[in-house]
Amino acid sequence: MLIQCKYCGSNYSDTELECPNCGAANDCVNRTAAGAPKTISELLEWARRHHLPLDEMRTYIGQDVRTARAYGIYKDSVSGDFVVYKNKSDGSRAERYRGKDEAYAVNELYQKMKARVAEQKAHRKPDVYESGTQGSGKSRNFSQKLILHTIIAVAVSIMSLLLPIFIILFVEYTNRDKLPYASSGYYSYDSDMYYHDYGDSWYIWNAASDTWSSYDAASEWDLFEDYENYYEGYSYDEEYGASDWDEWYDDHHDSPSYDDDDWDYDNDWDSDYDWDSGSDWDSGWDDWDSDW
Repeated sequence: MLIQCKYCGSNYSDTELECPNCGAANDCVNRTAAGAPKTISELLEWARRHHLPLDEMRTYIGQDVRTARAYGIYKDSVSGDFVVYKNKSDGSRAERYRGKDEAYAVNELYQKMKARVAEQKAHRKPDVYESGTQGSGKSRNFSQKLILHTIIAVAVSIMSLLLPIFIILFVEYTNRDKLPYASSGYYSYDSDMYYHDYGDSWYIWNAASDTWSSYDAASEWDLFEDYENYYEGYSYDEEYGASDWDEWYDDHHDSPSYDDDDWDYDNDWDSDYDWDSGSDWDSGWDDWDSDW
């Protein structure tokens, strides 16, 4: 569905990580899959479990490295910001992200690392025998698999490009008579505290029962169209006089749990990114002159 950027007012798909107009982060989107690393330490552990050669990859997790040709993430000790960066071949730096959202910052580098591993594996040559038809047969099988993977990748890319367009058209049609979309977060109106959840659900804080209750804003809130005037913010503040909505939601809704076994790279959901410790990393496949 379409959401409205709280910074510039532009409408865009809720599946995008940031506003395409001003670049502000989308607070609604679930930026990381279940089990994916959300902290710098978890990202480092993920890399170790998958045997990624960080030195060869010139990837520095938790370090502010200033040498040319480097990817990295660190927490600025002065500002407290999490910084995701890339140092180009000429030594200049392109910052991919700088802000307080650690999970968002970690996911930026995490996705880049996975893409680089996939790129390396796609260009690795197959093992062939020194002579005989067996070697040529194995080479042909590899070529056929590579062609099939390429076709699948192109098809997925086309679908990923077209899907947002269909979603936008569908949402515009189905929501043409609905109320304008509000940003997720806390709202204060007429001495009451409200919370707007991703998915266009509204809740009201009930102090008597010490809980959040569902609220039909469309039928009961006559000043709904002026919702932006009552927006307090996305993050919780004790001054709101209500409980933290995220904590309340987690306490009242079942969610999948994950333990240490989920990080076993042999059975991990992203085990395709395991790296063979006997294989060298070819830095020639990295584009060091682009911003990212």
